[in-house]
Amino acid sequence: MLSLITKYSTFTGIFKLIVLIIIFVAILFLSYVVTKWYANSGLVKNKTNNISIIENFQLSPGKTISIIRIGEKYVAVAQSKEKIVKLTELTEDQLDFNEKNEIQDTSFKAVFSSLMKERKKSTGKDKHF
Repeated sequence: MLSLITKYSTFTGIFKLIVLIIIFVAILFLSYVVTKWYANSGLVKNKTNNISIIENFQLSPGKTISIIRIGEKYVAVAQSKEKIVKLTELTEDQLDFNEKNEIQDTSFKAVFSSLMKERKKSTGKDKHF
């Protein structure tokens, strides 16, 4: 009789564990789907063609200079924690739209593999950590 109870309780415990793992994975998947939907829904950020930040340069913590495009005009502004000050208006000829400085949207896998290739070139062999 005692062996029947222990077999039943072991089976019940394993079954409960499997159900909890399935529920946990389902919650993770649903949170991923909802987060992706929310990010793509446009509720997070208004996408406009009239205003964009061209470039930022951090002078010190909390102080930056930014070049902003508003319509056809380019404006340089200084930003601090307390205020934003317009520095000057710029023409398109005064700006250098260098494509090298743009951050490319790459995956972690691509970045990691390029770092590993550079490491192999510099050391000459494949070392493990």
